[in-house]
Amino acid sequence: MATGNSKAQASMQEQTFGDTKWHNLSVEEVMALQEVTANGLSDAEAASRLQKFGTNELTPPPKPGFLMKLFLQVNNILIYILVGAAILSGILEEWKEVGLICGVVIINVSIGLIQEGKAEKAADAIKNMLAPQAMVIRNGQQKELPAAQLVPGDVVKVKAGDQIPADLRLFEIFRLQTFEAMLTGESMPIPKHEDPVDVHSGLGDRKNLAFAATNVMDGEAKGIVIGTGDFAEIGRISAMVAQEDETKTNLMVQLEIFGRWVSVFVAVIAVATLLLAYYTADETLGDAFKSAVSIAVAI
Repeated sequence: MATGNSKAQASMQEQTFGDTKWHNLSVEEVMALQEVTANGLSDAEAASRLQKFGTNELTPPPKPGFLMKLFLQVNNILIYILVGAAILSGILEEWKEVGLICGVVIINVSIGLIQEGKAEKAADAIKNMLAPQAMVIRNGQQKELPAAQLVPGDVVKVKAGDQIPADLRLFEIFRLQTFEAMLTGESMPIPKHEDPVDVHSGLGDRKNLAFAATNVMDGEAKGIVIGTGDFAEIGRISAMVAQEDETKTNLMVQLEIFGRWVSVFVAVIAVATLLLAYYTADETLGDAFKSAVSIAVAI
């Protein structure tokens, strides 16, 4: 699991390397910035960086409790209108309509809870896509370590069949091809090289980089770790999937506007019905109120 101060550690990684355009730098320049050689980091330096930058894991998104999830689903003007209609139907003892309206509310809320659950599972699925192990060069020796212990500056070796354990700036490449559809949408394996590319290159054109959670289809290479955990490209995707304060879609905005207009329309019709029944039809105030409620529920 990620440590409790993982956000602060990710921020430190962002401050240290956030503006660096790794794809636009030569291998020598990357090694100089990361203060590493082809022999890798020392165990002491790796331990120091692990303390500074945190583990190579994705921060689990905050998960609201069931009551909060339920509140978020019912906190909607259309739901308020339906609940109000159910209460008014109950006043009129129209129990069939009460049952029907409650059924609609329950189905709507249930669908919302199911969709939210699927979004949480998607975030968990991304978290589980990270490689469990990595072949690392430290102190000039090659050894296998848990991928969670990788730090920026580590030198990693990957080969066909491996999953990339962190974002890497590649070097010593031999026919390396990776499958990156999850990040770039490219359906074919991407051949890699170690030459610098244009600073404005998009993700799919940064062919001297390999990205965490993508797969090696052919060849082999070494790579310098340039992004771990939340700071890797897969971490950015995970953060977007798990983000709670989502931007409202156009449909959601239109439904809210529609709900407001419906509530205003129902209120105007109900008041007009009450006044007409009381003053024109000579009904008692109680009967006029029931007529207004009946019209409002019917709408």
